[in-house]
Amino acid sequence: MAASQKPHPNLSLLPSCSPRYNQWSEAANRLLAEVAAAEQVNFLWVTEPFITNGVINPSYTWDGTHLNAAGYAVWSERIGSVVGEHSGRSYKHHITA
Repeated sequence: MAASQKPHPNLSLLPSCSPRYNQWSEAANRLLAEVAAAEQVNFLWVTEPFITNGVINPSYTWDGTHLNAAGYAVWSERIGSVVGEHSGRSYKHHITA
């Protein structure tokens, strides 16, 4: 990577409807954050707006795992400013629920 390029931020894993998966993904996210910090790469936690009662909010998914339009709208809003900052361009999401 050229010295003038910024590394793209790394994103956390999203939760699902499975508490067991969510325990695993939370541990994986902590490890990913540690590696990102050691490598001086940004790590963006995107899980918080998606969790309700320890699992993914059902209004953001069509099957308990994969995001629907409302979920992608939240996700793109969450990452938009970071993507724009790293790309040097303005980023606005175009997904509507």
